[in-house]
Amino acid sequence: MTKIIPAIFLVLLAPSILNAQIEQPKPLTIQNHLISLENYQPQTWRLKRSYGYRSKQELSNIMSLRLGTEAPLFGLNYERLLNPNLGLEASALFGAFAGANLYYPSIQPGKIAFKLGVMHGAIWEFYGGFEATTYIPIGLSYFSNWRYVLSLDCGPLWGKYTTYDPFFSVKLGWAF
Repeated sequence: MTKIIPAIFLVLLAPSILNAQIEQPKPLTIQNHLISLENYQPQTWRLKRSYGYRSKQELSNIMSLRLGTEAPLFGLNYERLLNPNLGLEASALFGAFAGANLYYPSIQPGKIAFKLGVMHGAIWEFYGGFEATTYIPIGLSYFSNWRYVLSLDCGPLWGKYTTYDPFFSVKLGWAF
C-alpha cells in the first residue's frame, strides 16, 4: 500500500512535468529597458491616512502663504493633515494663530473640498501691542494633481476690542 500512493502521484503528475516548458530569460538589450514617453503619466499622490503605513507618495504637510483683508495682511501657514478630513493649522508672521480644519468631502487630488475651521491667536497691531482674536474660516480648498494647494475662505473674526469683523483670506501653498 505504501508503494501504491507514490506511484499514483507519479502517474498523475508525470504528464504535466513532461509538458512543462522552462521560460528562457530575454537577452539584455537597450530596447527592453527604454521608457516610452508617449504613455507617460505623472505619479499620482494620495494623502496620508491616520492608520497604516506611509509611502513616499503620501502627502500630509502643506506649507502656504496667506493673504488676508485685515491684520494679519499676510503670513506663513503650515497645516498638518491628520487624515483626509481633519487638519491642524498654524500661522505666523504678524501674529500667531493655531487651529483645526474639517474638510468635506475628503481631500483628493484634483478635487475641491469644503472647509470649516476655527483659529485662535494674537494679531500684532500697527499701533503697538497684540490683540487676541478668534477666526472661523468657511471656504473651499483645491488640491491639484501637481501638489499645489489653493484655499479661499471667509468668516467672522472676533477680537478683544471688536465684536465682529468680516475676514477674507487666500492661501497658495505646496503639499509635501
